[in-house]
Amino acid sequence: MDLQQNQDPQNQNPTPPEPQSNPNTTVPAPSNSKHTPRIAIIGLLLAVVIAPVGLITSILAWRKIKKYSLGGKWLAITGTVLGALLILPFILFAWLFIALGAWHGNQAQKDFDPIARQIVDMGGTKLCNNGDSGYGIDNTTPWYQVYYTVPNTSDLTSEVKNIASQQEYQLSTDTNFINQLKGLPEQRGELEGVYVTPYGDEQFNPKSDYLIGQSGNKSLKVTINRQTSVALYCGVEDYGKKQPTGSNAILDFSLTLPDRNL
Repeated sequence: MDLQQNQDPQNQNPTPPEPQSNPNTTVPAPSNSKHTPRIAIIGLLLAVVIAPVGLITSILAWRKIKKYSLGGKWLAITGTVLGALLILPFILFAWLFIALGAWHGNQAQKDFDPIARQIVDMGGTKLCNNGDSGYGIDNTTPWYQVYYTVPNTSDLTSEVKNIASQQEYQLSTDTNFINQLKGLPEQRGELEGVYVTPYGDEQFNPKSDYLIGQSGNKSLKVTINRQTSVALYCGVEDYGKKQPTGSNAILDFSLTLPDRNL
């Protein structure tokens, strides 16, 4: 008797048992690709604090979001727009910085340097200085003014004239300025016959020397102050404060260059 014929056909291909689920197994949640990158948040915060850095950071965040299809698009856009708006004051400041000549040296001061070195060599001590490069909004004429205290020797005037002549300034008496100090009208030039009031409350001192000289289109004025008090027009807190000469003399140099627009 053939045993295979008596077998139940249902048992020929037994069905494997279904796998039993493990209640302790955690099924991972599907990943969310729309998360907001941290750089977008940082860019927005920096846009408020440091606009240029925030602008760049927000642009980088926007590129990352676009490349990987991430979330936080509006954070990056907001940071970019806010940074662009807040960076305008920085641009304005930079423009004013350049327009006011902050990157330009004072050519008048540079031209005076050879004289300054010789004044120091003859025993002069610098008190203070003032000037303008001529690149400002309200001034296009470079000028430089400086004060020195020096020993009041008998040949001081001739020494100063000699130092100036080495830089091609032939100093002579500044008659116009003396007339201004005396309250007299101008005697030559475009202002002839006009009364010009000197700056400040300076008055004529017969013991002082008032000199002026030209070198090309540059003008050098020198006042050798003796036995008086001199208003020092330099500094901030002490601007205009009077300095007594004492037994010394105070030299007031003022070098003016031509208008840059001429």
